[in-house]
Amino acid sequence: MTVTVEKVRAFFRDYPSENMKLLEEYFKDSEIQMAIELAGDKALKTPPIMDNLTLSKVPDYIMLEGAAAMLLQIKLNNLAINYTQGVTEHGVTLGIGEEYSVLSSLMQMYDQRFTNALYQFKKAWDFRDSTATLTSPYGRFAGHTRVRGTGKRGLE
Repeated sequence: MTVTVEKVRAFFRDYPSENMKLLEEYFKDSEIQMAIELAGDKALKTPPIMDNLTLSKVPDYIMLEGAAAMLLQIKLNNLAINYTQGVTEHGVTLGIGEEYSVLSSLMQMYDQRFTNALYQFKKAWDFRDSTATLTSPYGRFAGHTRVRGTGKRGLE
């Protein structure tokens, strides 16, 4: 499975019927798509870097939290640019207000959860790929895993 615009929208329940404040979707499809791409890029390029890791191998729950963090960062960037002190729209001076702090807290939470879960996943994936099989005159030893087909652990 892979993360899609529809899954991210469902994750946030970002539907006009659910968004009583705006009565429309809060995030644009293009913003969600960019967030998915940025999360995928971060997932592949965050240490430990593994040559054989692809995004299809990273669980969706991890990638959803990464996409959520990136999406909230995109929205924060937009708010910071458009609602800074001194910006006037239709004669009214705009300020960031509470929306920025709420989004910032959510972004930090999702980014931390994404980073931690991704690191744990990569450690487990790296360990799984690093177990070796050794052959000697006394049998075959396969790391910390059971040797397939023997029903034994360790030596055959």
